[in-house]
Amino acid sequence: MLRTVKYILVLSAVLAAVAAASAAWVGAQVGDANFLAIVVAAAVVWICFSAALLVAFFASCSSDNPLASTLGPMAAVHGMLIGVLLRTGLPLIAAVLLSRNEQLASAGVFGLIVVHYLAALVVETPMSLRLIARPTDSQAARLPTGT
Repeated sequence: MLRTVKYILVLSAVLAAVAAASAAWVGAQVGDANFLAIVVAAAVVWICFSAALLVAFFASCSSDNPLASTLGPMAAVHGMLIGVLLRTGLPLIAAVLLSRNEQLASAGVFGLIVVHYLAALVVETPMSLRLIARPTDSQAARLPTGT
C-alpha cells in the first residue's frame, strides 16, 4: 500500500506541474479569470487516476495487499479493466458535463482536462503496470496460500 501512496503522490506532483504550466499559459493568453477551470481539470484527472491506481493495487497479488489470498487468477485482468474504465470513462463524462457550464466552457475546461489526462496517462501507466505485475518466485513464496 505504501508504494501505491507513493505513486499517487508522484501523480499529484506531475498534475501540479502541468497545472502550473497551464496557469502560466492561460494567464499570459487569457487572463486570471480562468484559473478555476485549471483547478477543476487537474482535480478531475487526479481523482480518476488515483482511483485507478487504488484498483490496480487491490487487484494485485502483492504481499502487502490484504486481499491477496482471496483473489482469483483473473483479478489482475479485472483490475486493469476497471482501471481503464476509471481513467478513460470518468474524465470523458466529467469533461462533457463540465462543458455545459458556460464559464468553464469558455475557459476551455474540456481541453484542459485532455492536457492533464495525457500527462497523467504517461506517468500512471507504468506505475499501474508495476502494481499489477505478477510476483517473482521469491515474492510468490511470501504470499499467503489461502489454505
